[in-house]
Amino acid sequence: MAITRIILWLGYSALFCAIIMALGALFSFALLEPHLGGPFLFVCGLCTLFGGLLAFSTRNAPVRESSKDAMIFLVLFWAVIPLVLCIPFKLSGVTPDWTRAYFESVSAFTTTGASTLVADDTPRTFLIWRSILQFCGGVASATLAVVILAALNLTGSGIHKSKLFTLRRGELFPRLLAIGKIIGFVYLVIATLCCVGLLISGSHLFDALCLSLSAISTGGLTPHSSGLSSYVSRFGAIIIAITCVLGAANIALDWDMLRL
Repeated sequence: MAITRIILWLGYSALFCAIIMALGALFSFALLEPHLGGPFLFVCGLCTLFGGLLAFSTRNAPVRESSKDAMIFLVLFWAVIPLVLCIPFKLSGVTPDWTRAYFESVSAFTTTGASTLVADDTPRTFLIWRSILQFCGGVASATLAVVILAALNLTGSGIHKSKLFTLRRGELFPRLLAIGKIIGFVYLVIATLCCVGLLISGSHLFDALCLSLSAISTGGLTPHSSGLSSYVSRFGAIIIAITCVLGAANIALDWDMLRL
């Protein structure tokens, strides 16, 4: 078992957390809630330091990995990453305890859509933070499904049958970044089109951004406690529905559509 290989990619995962933490901090300042940026910057620094040390110390790890290595990384990724992502919820006081903070991060990152927070009473920084977690979680889920579950020949949605995502044994981890970039690009394009469509339909920019990130990941978390009909037009609802369908569709199909 290539333990150093697993540690290397956990280091990269920590650096990934640092990037989205920095994004959360930027939104806190953009939304005029700078007092909420501290927890994001704190965790960003920790993730950068910790991830950098792990990646640097294992930079000479074996270049190939086994299916067992892939499964261990998969389990550790989904267990550890939500623990990191939940820290801003607790440090900012948005959630009263660590249990609820972890619940919120797991729900958002796994695009489950459940929440203990009342949207109208939650700072806008954390409304957009939940949406970012949903988007990143959707990309991570699709990427790991393609690269790891498909390579292990597990029963899935069939995305591994696409010629676009042809995998070779022992090259699972190197394909993570390559395929992750493709899936991230596809999701970003569709989310951008959804956001523009919502703006045209009359939605506010903040609402459009949150809803578009939530729709493409099919997470379901919204920026308001009331129903969509109270702040989204019928045309906007149709756009959200189409985006959800595209987000739930075969990622290879979405990629092929964008290449037409």
